[in-house]
Amino acid sequence: EAIFRKDASTALRISKTLLSDGTNLIALLRQIRSQFQTEFQVCSLLSTGGSAQDVAQQFPYMKGQILERHLQMAQGYGMSAFKKGLLKIDEAELLAKNSMIDPDLIAERLITALTQVKT
Repeated sequence: EAIFRKDASTALRISKTLLSDGTNLIALLRQIRSQFQTEFQVCSLLSTGGSAQDVAQQFPYMKGQILERHLQMAQGYGMSAFKKGLLKIDEAELLAKNSMIDPDLIAERLITALTQVKT
């Protein structure tokens, strides 16, 4: 959620904590990608004229405040930012798999890019 609110300091603190607690960078990247894909789908539904009801039908677990939060995050982050963000996540995964760069640095660069992406 911190990423979608473009709250870099909170997102960086959370990612650093997860990595220092032993979370594998690839696992973290996959979780971020999954969240991005979900929010992208919500944003896509809304941008093609869909309603909150359509989103709830697509994602039955989204109800009440959870649904409202997802709607706000998707609309606030924006379609263009989601597209750019998914590409940034792919780049980070390639770096994680094919380079000797410190995982903390890869995560920091990604979080910074995702929280500063323009809509």
